[in-house]
Amino acid sequence: MWYTILLILGLTLLTLSFFTFRRSLIFLRNCERVTGTVTELQVVRDSEGDCFRPVFKFRASNDVEFLYTHSTASDPPAFTVGDKAEIVFKPGEPESAELLTYMAVFRPTVFLVAAGLPMAVVGAGYYLSGMLF
Repeated sequence: MWYTILLILGLTLLTLSFFTFRRSLIFLRNCERVTGTVTELQVVRDSEGDCFRPVFKFRASNDVEFLYTHSTASDPPAFTVGDKAEIVFKPGEPESAELLTYMAVFRPTVFLVAAGLPMAVVGAGYYLSGMLF
């Protein structure tokens, strides 16, 4: 019986992953893309030492400059001052800027597939083995 619940939960997560994937593709099709330049590296202190978070400056289509601070800090720094990267945001909403990376765009889909696929496979395997044997 538990395998039926696992199968249903896995299929539900896979279905949700389809919708998040579709939403990500629609976002990529409709978003504004600009090139941002790293203007500084913010120092973030934690228990393991200093990490560096890039701050990007970009110009939106209305010719206004904006700053975007990346949410991830790393050591060694992933960017250096002067590096350029692609930044995407909803049209007319440069405050919603996000660095264009695979995980930034498809993170929800990846997590849903990573959780749902094993559940669906294990649940279907138990379900099928119960029917065949």
